[in-house]
Amino acid sequence: MAGCSEPTSGPTRLPDGYPADQVPVVGEIRKAETIEVGHVMWRITVAGDDTIAGSRALLDAGLAPVAPNVPLDAGAVGAVYRGRGFTVAISSNAGDVTYVVSPTPGV
Repeated sequence: MAGCSEPTSGPTRLPDGYPADQVPVVGEIRKAETIEVGHVMWRITVAGDDTIAGSRALLDAGLAPVAPNVPLDAGAVGAVYRGRGFTVAISSNAGDVTYVVSPTPGV
């Protein structure tokens, strides 16, 4: 029956101003939002549960784990990275990986 199905949505884009060159995300973006808390932050949710690929991308971009000796799969329970002027939390939950990105001057 024509007209009974939901239209398929196009791919979700990163929000305007998101620092994609400094803070890469890995995977199909499901949700992307800008959060204003006295300064701009971003929350990006991607499909899947592969925090290892996300962690590797952050390391390759020059960010470093805040805690020493963080395993690559630490994002499965939550991990924090800093560098290139940003702090990034990465975690996995129920088939999604979420990145929360905040500008951090001086790091």
